Amino acid sequence: MQIFASPLERKQSCSAGFYALTSGQRAELLELASRLGAFDVLYVDFPWKFKAHSQKGLSRSAEVHYSTLSRDEIAAYPVTAFAAADCVLLSWTTPPFLDQAIDAMRSHGFSYKSSAAWNKEVCGMGFWFRGMHEHLLLGTRGRPKAPLPANRPPSLIVERRTVHSRKPDAAYQLIERMFPGRRKLELFARPPGRPGWWSIGLDTTAEAAAFRAELRRAVP
Repeated sequence: MQIFASPLERKQSCSAGFYALTSGQRAELLELASRLGAFDVLYVDFPWKFKAHSQKGLSRSAEVHYSTLSRDEIAAYPVTAFAAADCVLLSWTTPPFLDQAIDAMRSHGFSYKSSAAWNKEVCGMGFWFRGMHEHLLLGTRGRPKAPLPANRPPSLIVERRTVHSRKPDAAYQLIERMFPGRRKLELFARPPGRPGWWSIGLDTTAEAAAFRAELRRAVP
């Protein structure tokens, strides 16, 4: 089942935008977590706030496409409310945010273990290197079982980049191969959701259902 949140109302003082939670919205998310139960695998693509150094850079930033979160807001997001005691967290990040992403993983109670890389096959922008890859970090809390040897995939995903911020479909296949039969949740998801997964995200399109209506109807 997928649950897609419609754009959340925000306080005027909340500069981070729709993803930043007011106290009431945070309470709703925690209520949803309690109703859905714990998940064995969490898959997250945090909307990192990137500081642009020019108007040209700003026109190409994530803020053009969706609202972003600061480092502190990401650390405060209630990720662990959805996590089982023995849980795996897979989190996307770009090279400039690598250290912050590992710190965020630790702030949510997960220990960094390993990573995969996505070769986008298309060069992007960058101050030092022109970005052509992203990292998929893997962390654990508790003692989740590692994949069986036959289900351990290579650490390189090669799939051509498409629209902004959309991650490769091969990543879903990789996770499903590694952790068959385990409950999976994607946070900060974009519709359509992955069949067999739960998805909680934000989208402004017609496909997105109203958050509060879905919250009232949600069942494990």
